[in-house]
Order: sequence, then structure tokens, then C-alpha cells
Amino acid sequence: MARTNWSFLRKPLFYIYGLSTLFQGLGFFFPPLYLPSYATSIGLSSTQGALVLAIMSVAQVLGQFAFGYVSDKKMSVGTLCTICSIMATIASFALWGTAKSIGLLVAFSIVYGFFGFGFSTMRVAMGTEVSDDPSAAVATYSILVILQGIGNVSAGPISTALLSPNIRLDTYGISKYKDLVVATGTCMFSSALIIVLWWIRPRKICM
Repeated sequence: MARTNWSFLRKPLFYIYGLSTLFQGLGFFFPPLYLPSYATSIGLSSTQGALVLAIMSVAQVLGQFAFGYVSDKKMSVGTLCTICSIMATIASFALWGTAKSIGLLVAFSIVYGFFGFGFSTMRVAMGTEVSDDPSAAVATYSILVILQGIGNVSAGPISTALLSPNIRLDTYGISKYKDLVVATGTCMFSSALIIVLWWIRPRKICM
């Protein structure tokens, strides 16, 4: 069995991708967890809430296929990750936070499902960008999965702390989910910002 080449741990770019993945994971799981309850809070039926979540699942499959395909075509991994995170940011702030109807929730589910879940397919491409040694592929992928998994584990307690007991349909995020929406959008934006700041760094900093 070939020994793992850990030389990628000496490359700053790996930590940039890792930090971006960590922030993306911290906000990523909130919408799938709370879309059905958000839907019922604005007066939709439980069936409509389940439908919105199902639509997000379909968008997820399409997004993962699309971004997996284009990443295999050697497109810039950083560009693709930034696109995914920025679009998820816009979807969270502009669509989820203002949603008072099934139409806006469906729009959010499609955009967030396609781009938010598309980010997760970048893990393999991130690994190949920091190391061309096949023995490092499993290690880089596993570390990135763990970083996103931190968000999965922490989503429950964090979201509980962010939820408000009051519902006001005339306010952003219907008041109850405002902080949750803001947290999601902020995490997505931070994920993109980390990569953008790396792009515009002084070029004397090594890869």
C-alpha cells in the first residue's frame, strides 16, 4: 500500500480551501433543516413545505452534476467555489429572507440547492490543485469532508440559539428566522471572500 504524500500540508492554498470549506459548512445546513418549518410559519401547508424541500433536492443533484462536470474540465476551482458561495449568499439574503410566498421559497430552493450543494463537489478538484500525487487524494478529500462535517454537527445547537420565538410576517426573515438567514448568508459570503482575498494577495506569497 502506497504511503500518503502529505506535502500538500505545506501549501497555503490547501488551508485557504479548508477555511473556505469550513465557513461554507457552518452555514450550509440551515436551509435544508428549516425550510419546511419556515414554510408552515408563513402559512403554507406541510405538503407545500415538503415540496419546497424536494425541489431543493432536485436542484442539488443538478448542481452537483453540473459543477462536478465543469471542474473535471480543468476550470479554475477557486472561481467555481466563489461562484457557488456568492450565488448561495444572494439566494439567502435576497430570496430566503424576503420569502412570504411559495414562489419565493421555490426560487430560493432552486438557486441555493444548485449552487450551495454544487460547492461540495469541488473537494476532489481542490485536492488535485494542491497535490498531483494520487496518494494524497484520499487525505485531502477526507480533511475537507471533516471540515464541512463540523458545520453539520454544529448546525443544531447554533440554529437553536439563533431562532427567535416570535413570528412577524411583515419583517425580514419573519423575525423568527432573521438571524438564521443572516448567519447563512454571512457564512456563504465569508467562504467566497476567503478565496477572493487569496487571489488578490501580493504575488510574492507562495502557492
